[in-house]
Amino acid sequence: YGGSVHGAVDVACVSCHVDLEKVAEFPHAVKLAEAQWTGCHDDAVKAYGVSVHAQSHRQSAASLAATCADCHTSHEMRASKDAASTTYPLNLPDTCSRCHGDAATIQKGHIKAGDVAGLYKDSIHGRAVSKSGLLVSANCTSCHGNHDIRPKSDPQSRVHRANVPGTCGQCHEGIKSQYAASVHGAALAAGNPRAPVCADCHSAHQIQRADAPSWQLDVILE
Repeated sequence: YGGSVHGAVDVACVSCHVDLEKVAEFPHAVKLAEAQWTGCHDDAVKAYGVSVHAQSHRQSAASLAATCADCHTSHEMRASKDAASTTYPLNLPDTCSRCHGDAATIQKGHIKAGDVAGLYKDSIHGRAVSKSGLLVSANCTSCHGNHDIRPKSDPQSRVHRANVPGTCGQCHEGIKSQYAASVHGAALAAGNPRAPVCADCHSAHQIQRADAPSWQLDVILE
């Protein structure tokens, strides 16, 4: 806590652990109520409320979906620009992998996408992060967002088919312009749900170099 963003500005323990305000004697009980993030992080809490993670918790009290502490930790949370933070760009894939790369969690949580963490780590984006240490390479939040992560079936999701070109275009602006002028881009703009988007040719997580022998398009053309 002393090295965290909260410790740096002397945020009191009871600001998060509000049930401690009613405790008459200390040491307090080992088990405390879940820390409250509202009041200080209202925007993030509101965004999380519409996420697939929050939806899962509303559907089941036994949900394994990520909460604030799962990504930011409980006491040692640091700013995302801090290289020691769990949400620092180079560390974020490992943070998400705790759930999305864990076989037991994937099975118990019925995560249909499977081990996307493993696919990402072997992708051009993943290798750029883990091997080359490139902060500008796409990580999980680059495509999915951070707090308001929505299922791809949600029209407001960054990875909904209609939104994929815009999401990829955040980095690949030149290709986005070419795609928009193509027959595929025109079809998507016209509302054709079957119009190919970036992920149809490049895949969603295991994206490879276009000149790599294993690139998906080689298989399509064959």
